Amino acid sequence: MLAMLVLAATAHAGIPYDPPSVPIDNAVAKVALSAGKPGELTRPHVHLTNRVMIYFQAGTNTIRYPDGKVAPEHFKPGEVQWNYAMGTHTAEITAAGPVDIVHVELAASV
Repeated sequence: MLAMLVLAATAHAGIPYDPPSVPIDNAVAKVALSAGKPGELTRPHVHLTNRVMIYFQAGTNTIRYPDGKVAPEHFKPGEVQWNYAMGTHTAEITAAGPVDIVHVELAASV
C-alpha cells in the first residue's frame, strides 16, 4: 500500500495537497500527502508520535522552536527520514520548488 502512495505522490509532483490528503488513518498509522511550498512558514504545531518522512525533491526543512532553537533538516529526492515526536514548532521549506512529502505517523503503541 505504501508503494502505491509513493507512486501517486510521484505522479502528482508539485500539485499542492492543501489541506493534506490522508489516504490512510487507522489504529496503526496515519499517512498524509503534502506539498511544502518554499518560503512558506507553517503555523505552530506539534507531532505527538514518531513518524517517517519520504521526500520527493531536494531541500531543507528548517524547524524553529519557541525557545529559539533552530534545527535544519536536509533531504534529497527519494530520501526517507525518521522523525521523533516533537513539541510546538514551525517549519519552513527551502527548495527550488514545491516539495512533495509522504508523512507516515506511527501509532504510539507501534
